[in-house]
Amino acid sequence: MYPRQMRYFTNQALQSLEYLHGQKFRLPNGQIQASFVHGNLSLDSVFISPQEQLYFHDPQFRVYLGDLALWERLFDPPPSVRLIPTVAQDLKALGYVCFYLLAGGERDYNDRFFDPRLSQDWGKTDIALKLFLLRLLELDIPFSSATEARRALLNLPEENLLDEIYRDSLPTEETRKRQKKWWWWLLLFFLVGLLVSGLAWWLWRRPVAMAKNNTPTCCISDVAGVPTGEFTYSGEENGIWNYVWRQPNLIKKDQTLEAEFAQRRPQLQLEYLPQPTGEKAIAEVQLGNVDFAISSLTTNLSNDLKARTFAYDGLTVYVPFSYEQRELSLPKYLNGQISIQQLQQLYTGRITNWQQLGGPDLPVRLYIPKSQEAISLFEDRVLQEAELIAQFRKMVERGDRTSRSGNSEGNMPKIVQMSTIPALRTVLQEFENEQIGAIGFGAISQVFGQCSVYPLAIGDRNNNFIQPLIQENQQPIDPTTDLCGQKGSYYPDYQAFQTGNYPLAYPLAVIFRRDNRREAIGDRFAEILNTQESQELLSKTGITPIFNP
Repeated sequence: MYPRQMRYFTNQALQSLEYLHGQKFRLPNGQIQASFVHGNLSLDSVFISPQEQLYFHDPQFRVYLGDLALWERLFDPPPSVRLIPTVAQDLKALGYVCFYLLAGGERDYNDRFFDPRLSQDWGKTDIALKLFLLRLLELDIPFSSATEARRALLNLPEENLLDEIYRDSLPTEETRKRQKKWWWWLLLFFLVGLLVSGLAWWLWRRPVAMAKNNTPTCCISDVAGVPTGEFTYSGEENGIWNYVWRQPNLIKKDQTLEAEFAQRRPQLQLEYLPQPTGEKAIAEVQLGNVDFAISSLTTNLSNDLKARTFAYDGLTVYVPFSYEQRELSLPKYLNGQISIQQLQQLYTGRITNWQQLGGPDLPVRLYIPKSQEAISLFEDRVLQEAELIAQFRKMVERGDRTSRSGNSEGNMPKIVQMSTIPALRTVLQEFENEQIGAIGFGAISQVFGQCSVYPLAIGDRNNNFIQPLIQENQQPIDPTTDLCGQKGSYYPDYQAFQTGNYPLAYPLAVIFRRDNRREAIGDRFAEILNTQESQELLSKTGITPIFNP
């Protein structure tokens, strides 16, 4: 949208919110509610109805806000059903809708979400409107109500960036005199433009939609063009997809996601052939040994491969969370957070006791998962430097030799490699029984539903600490949160993972060859995973869907 259209759109949307937030409503059960919020604002719940353009001062369309959370979220499973929407969330959500309309969509050509914190992601707009939207987005002083926001919008200066461009481009008096002899060229262009406009009107005879409907396909069975028969695909044996696909009881009792998909699309027969690492799984695709792979390693792919994202996950760094020994609580001493620099020092053996970070007198023990994809991501996002990565790998090898031989190799720092679920129990037991302060990392989807460890907030490049878990009130958890007693009242921060604000977030994608000679099973399976039905199933496994189901 252009700035003038955006002002017109925002004014109508704020009018609707002002009405919702300020009126009394009688619910079907007879209860009187003083006001309620929309709670489900997004590009998918905003409807724009174009009207015939009878004059040119204001854009001609009407804005409707549908799909209110009051009924859209009525039968959502936990934790979504416990969310209590607020006025502030409505205004922020509207800010994102406006930002995406100015930017031309939610994602760029690389499937990256546009970020209002990045100036290059903004479409053409004037400074006054941008500053107003930054307040809506809570990136500046937020508005307290829709009424205040609308009053501020109506008081914005009339002139915008496009007006300035047009004004600056007007010819001077001298230029007009020079160009007078070309008046007939202008007349010709006008007549041609009039002819083309009339032809376009005759061909279309209907309003052009001003907003793109990017609502995903509803159901797995609705995806067209899916090849039938037997196909093979790969992934990492210890990776998060292997856990999501084959772990029972994640979506329903004694049922795996693999079996669920087989029931819903029986004509599609997929054989899963996991590999020791994600790199080898992708190599199998490139060699043509399998039809596609699922991996989080979506960067640095060769030009003959394509990746289609269907969900997000992330690494979480955790320490023991114990009620029996709260005085030595690491979450308390660390204030629930840790920086990238501190993680570098821990995982290269420079810090061996928590006293060095202002904590209790406890020795440090380091854990890592068995997933090579997770380790690669940790090296890339946390360690970053070749020297640190080399030291880290040396400590991993030392830990592996110790576990195989039983020799401790003295006091040399080492790293213990263990699957995430057993590691969570081990970390707590060592803290309570042996007075050892362990630290580990793993996929957030495997960690957030338990309370034996505390997931730490991670500092980004600007040293802003992002907590991966939030509570029902949309506030991050902290060391005082009762993780055991309040299970189900906190969950991954979807927006932080979807936008990439959480420093250790990563996408999950279907990776396949760009080869028209092969059947497009990889692309079609990605389409299946991006349906509303699949996204709801995926959200039950603990990973973050690409949109909130």
